[in-house]
Amino acid sequence: MNETIVIVPSERAVADLVYSERASRDRSLHVLVQDVSARADDGRHGFLSAAFRDAVARYQSASRPERALAYLRRTVRALDELSVQIDTRVDDLRGLGIYLLVEEADALYLLCARDANARVRVNGVFVPVHESARGPHPLDVDEVAIETTRAQHDLFAQTLPDALVLYRIARSKDGAELELLLGGVAGDVAAALDALDARAAGAGSLSSDRITRTLVCVRFDARKAIREAGPMRPARPSPGAWTRGAVAALLVVGGAVGVGLVATRVDFARPPLPDDASESARATQERPTPVMTRETSVSEATTEVAAATEPAREKSKQTRFALAWDKSYSQPVTSSPSLVGDGVVFGSRDGRVYAVDRESGEQMWSHAAVGGVGASPRVRGDAVVVADYGGNVYRLAGGDGRVTWKRALKERIVSTPAATGERIAVGTSRGNVYALSFETGRVLWKFATRGQVRGGIAHANGTFFVPSRDGKLYALADDTGRKRWSLALGGPVASTPFAD
Repeated sequence: MNETIVIVPSERAVADLVYSERASRDRSLHVLVQDVSARADDGRHGFLSAAFRDAVARYQSASRPERALAYLRRTVRALDELSVQIDTRVDDLRGLGIYLLVEEADALYLLCARDANARVRVNGVFVPVHESARGPHPLDVDEVAIETTRAQHDLFAQTLPDALVLYRIARSKDGAELELLLGGVAGDVAAALDALDARAAGAGSLSSDRITRTLVCVRFDARKAIREAGPMRPARPSPGAWTRGAVAALLVVGGAVGVGLVATRVDFARPPLPDDASESARATQERPTPVMTRETSVSEATTEVAAATEPAREKSKQTRFALAWDKSYSQPVTSSPSLVGDGVVFGSRDGRVYAVDRESGEQMWSHAAVGGVGASPRVRGDAVVVADYGGNVYRLAGGDGRVTWKRALKERIVSTPAATGERIAVGTSRGNVYALSFETGRVLWKFATRGQVRGGIAHANGTFFVPSRDGKLYALADDTGRKRWSLALGGPVASTPFAD
């Protein structure tokens, strides 16, 4: 019989969230969400609570059982969007324990952070899941690719799917049970095992004064599950199966290439071809179109090849790149570089803006920012406009980094500003667009969108063009902030528009 045992600290209250449900004889869901870092804050707690609610609600609201892989991949996409809405960086997710374990008849699927404390028992010893495929008696464990629909990465080094891993743990065919221990920190494992050994029969909840966070132990009776599930039988295609396939092909091909629409519609009028006929038809369609050519003599060919190769060789020598210099920093460089005078200026996640000599790479100056810099510096003349994660906008002198002015907007900024001779436009993670005086930094006007502004702002012909994750591109008058027009694009707009 399968068991779920929750082990909680007895000396302290924790805000860990646990959910366990068995939907059928060979399907169950187990969720544990916790913050094991020392940096608890409202943003992290808000993300964890929303992630827990979404994962459980998504599982409960399905009209019919969904395959584990489809459910988990869909959950990853939802969490990815959630991290953007709550404005949570991957750096903020370190130390957050997210565990989603889904049982199916032939395998278990585990979604967790890459640095999570997820262990499986092998030969009586709990080992990290990623190490269980090695050793004298390895388990059948595979890492499954996580797909995301995000069109482009943010200005940060990683997105949420990069920080997660999805494992498939195959059921043992020899009847051995599978046992997983999820959550807590490394020092909690020994105490949790002692509590498990001392527990009374049938107890589903334990407490220990030697652990700091909640752990969940799940035991699966592999022999029982495989016997009940029975052998997998190939599904017999229904009469309309090929029609549905043709419809799917019509939507995909017709949307991508107009010509595919006509080619696919023909399939509705006839059943699928037999295998040998399909191969023959495919070979016919892939046969190259004949081209009329004139045979060239060996001497002519040799002369032509030599004549064509020599200039290409010379050009290759002239255009070959060589590394002039490189620099290393303690944290990733998260903004695109900009050129100012003889220097290159850029921001880093270490909380500084750097200017280096473009010829030698030697540092010219640096300026301290708050929380890191993801927005690319905007250069206008000798002025460098910089915005940081802490919501501050600075105008710096390009020659020495001296601060001309600073404006605290108190809203996280990852959008690259736009600058004219009179104004600077900055977008924030709360969806606001601020216009600041180029000379003094004073706020001139403010415009609110309904989604985060993460892509850069463009400027042309007296208009700021603002992308928003509410699915619209806005055109704002640069002098007043009045909306000239907006265009609904059907999905979040996170890229920087181009305007000339």
